[in-house]
Amino acid sequence: MPWEKAYEELTWCQADDIIKLCPKEREKIIMTKDSEELTNARKDELDEYLKRNYPENYISGEQDCNLLLWGKNGTEPKMFSLNIGVEYSPLEGLKGKTIGDIMNQKYQSNSSFKRLMKYGEEISSKSHMPFVIIVYPSLRETYGGKWADTERVYNRKQVLFYWFDISKKVNGKIEHEILKGEQLRKRIYSALEVCFNDEGTGKDENSHLSDYFHFWSRQTLSRNITKLDIDGIIINNLGNKGVLVEIKRSSKPPIPDWKPKYDKANYKLESNYAKRILSYFWLLHHESRPCDDDEIISFYNIVDVDEAQSVDFIISNETILKMSVAGNQSLKEKISKFIDE
Repeated sequence: MPWEKAYEELTWCQADDIIKLCPKEREKIIMTKDSEELTNARKDELDEYLKRNYPENYISGEQDCNLLLWGKNGTEPKMFSLNIGVEYSPLEGLKGKTIGDIMNQKYQSNSSFKRLMKYGEEISSKSHMPFVIIVYPSLRETYGGKWADTERVYNRKQVLFYWFDISKKVNGKIEHEILKGEQLRKRIYSALEVCFNDEGTGKDENSHLSDYFHFWSRQTLSRNITKLDIDGIIINNLGNKGVLVEIKRSSKPPIPDWKPKYDKANYKLESNYAKRILSYFWLLHHESRPCDDDEIISFYNIVDVDEAQSVDFIISNETILKMSVAGNQSLKEKISKFIDE
């Protein structure tokens, strides 16, 4: 699980005052919002249900720990990444510790994380595309919630990141690179096999973002890059297969009237990725209520996306399932069957 640490909220110090200080003094006084508040805001009832019932097989993005699918032109998958926020000096990096020390300390007892690493190697081999870990400094929205002020203190081209390519090992060990922001941009473009000169997506730089990496990528990468947060992934017991999980919650319209209407490009990217790794892509829709074994959901096993259609573009096997009942008509049965493959 990602690590969380509550900080005092800084309300009395302005960004202009901090900028005048030397880097070490900045480190002492820069505080952030309570991470628990941000984590709670992201919770989804179905996501929590899957975590409780399948702790060793279901992995989902959380605060400072996100699964990302990267693409070119919105439809072609090129890279899968696990992005992790770690507490370290953004301009000086880890002092006296290696990133391996940090990850071993935080994840050595987490069997789902170990399974994700094994799965990462498997899919890299199957898909001939990289599975990487990108580690970034766990800065939060600071100075009144404005990311632009964070940029004024820490130039994003100078901030240090750590890059692991899970598919590449040297003497059985995963080597890592320490990259400045500008170097990371080039490394990502190399992995995606693209070359763009524009910077920034054009979206509001101060809108709510869950972590520093999202801010950095929004300001640094081309608008032609697709970077998609994956809601979750279910990994089988052998660690060689995975289901991409997209969760939607809405009670208006209710089940069974709700249908996917937006994000066609994202669905296409995830569908293509699932086909590339010879696996599945499940869309699970619920009505935003506490999930128990009697709750019903809409289950879509998406096999393709018809780009020519503006509506009804999902090509899938759709059914209404209870979370847990005897027989085939339950989500529990479908998950159990998959994880035993």
